[in-house]
Amino acid sequence: MELGFAQFVEAAQKRGWIALSPEAVPKRIRHLAHVVTEDKDAHDPKFGDVLDYMLRTALDKALDGNPRALSCHGFRHYVNDHFASLRQDDGISLAIPDIDRLDVLGDKPKDVNLATYRRAEKPLGPLYRAILTLPRLF
Repeated sequence: MELGFAQFVEAAQKRGWIALSPEAVPKRIRHLAHVVTEDKDAHDPKFGDVLDYMLRTALDKALDGNPRALSCHGFRHYVNDHFASLRQDDGISLAIPDIDRLDVLGDKPKDVNLATYRRAEKPLGPLYRAILTLPRLF
């Protein structure tokens, strides 16, 4: 975040990009990563496989073979648990609304209200504030 990720996302949104990391889009549809219309979507079941491979390789190199088998999926669970458990000062109210938690994680809502009344745009402000609640490890 400190390196300007929020600004990068804002610039990508202004350009109409739908994928922040075109490298994560399978090559056969990568040309759609920055152009989406009603009848064309850059989603693919293999979306992210390239990115996953790069991240797994980086973990293997950085962690001397990654003997604990850490993964981005495990990190995703950690983030979800943090957001779902974090409470406001009253100790009861969620500090991160479910819609923001779902948007950060890229999950689809299972709740009828969240699915029906979901905001079309995902404003960066609440998502940025949610990310800032994660403990700093370095």
